[in-house]
Amino acid sequence: MNEDIVSCLENRIKKHNPDQAFISYYQFVNTIFSDLPDREVPREPESFSRFLTDVADEKFYKDVLSWGVRYLIFVSGSNRRTNESEGSFVSFPLFLLYGIEDKKTRLTVSILDLHQKETVIDGLENISEGTSWFGIFFPIPIWYSTSTESNACEDMGNRLGKILLERAKQ
Repeated sequence: MNEDIVSCLENRIKKHNPDQAFISYYQFVNTIFSDLPDREVPREPESFSRFLTDVADEKFYKDVLSWGVRYLIFVSGSNRRTNESEGSFVSFPLFLLYGIEDKKTRLTVSILDLHQKETVIDGLENISEGTSWFGIFFPIPIWYSTSTESNACEDMGNRLGKILLERAKQ
């Protein structure tokens, strides 16, 4: 997952719960599973959940709890262009060049609670859609860009922040 998206989610979650500490998933996995071959390391929520129920022993939990790690947050996503068009129009002395692009960003998040040994969220989705366009009325460029990634991330981060804050109160 794009580091900008992960950083955005982290910042949004911290707005709701400033005390929430984060380490990267890769740092966590590389430390905990340093003795496992890379192909055997759980990478998806389902495989990690199976590891927690079938393989993890008390030493694993003691190590994880000593770090203060409570949640594993899995983020996946995609960006897709759904429609693109461009063209031009010439009529002396006017020259117009334009382009339009529809974008769709999908983020999916799953959260495992390592203290409770349970899945908190399984596949929470956020979809953001928008249209970007540009035009050049020679010689003046005009541009409008929609940031579907930023919109999806901010919305998802706010939702996660509220969920985790509620869990911290329990």
